[in-house]
Amino acid sequence: MNKLIQRKLFLKREFELSDKGLKYKVRNLSSYFEVEIPYEEIGIKRIDQKATNNTLLIFSCFLFIVLISKIYFLATEQHNDYTVTLVILFGFLFVLLLTYLGYKDIVLIEAQNPSFIEFFANRPSKEVVEKFISELKSRTKGYLINKYAERDSKISIENQLHKINWLKDRNVIDEKEYEELTNKLIKPDIKSIGFKK
Repeated sequence: MNKLIQRKLFLKREFELSDKGLKYKVRNLSSYFEVEIPYEEIGIKRIDQKATNNTLLIFSCFLFIVLISKIYFLATEQHNDYTVTLVILFGFLFVLLLTYLGYKDIVLIEAQNPSFIEFFANRPSKEVVEKFISELKSRTKGYLINKYAERDSKISIENQLHKINWLKDRNVIDEKEYEELTNKLIKPDIKSIGFKK
């Protein structure tokens, strides 16, 4: 999966994996933003976050209670003021809409600039988002290992070890992979030349 498109009301996000990084586009009613984030700037760390504005939620519950009591008084004909009821109804719907817009169910992937790449956790579906993030992590890891962990005779072993340490510090590779790469670098495959005995 190379492309992910997410929508939430007037906001559209597009993510596309390329050979060198992640193309990230954000579009809403008033602005457009596009950037390509190189794999070197994309981290492996992931943060799942759910949040809502509790003040708006409490206020919408209060308006709902007032609305129900107002409808009860209208139904029992103790009060005939429809204007106030309509104002409360529209106020309730407006606050409910703000509460919905303020709700966030997101996945953050660590990056250097911007500091996090934000994905909607379930748009278009949770499975599609998880598959794309998994592919992003896999490509990031593969790219970084190919670029920084391959043996290069033109670069000193100390510099190459420094690059492998950088991969480990960024959690691109684990301890086992670190040992394998350092051993491969320090003890290269030596092919015997000559005759077999």
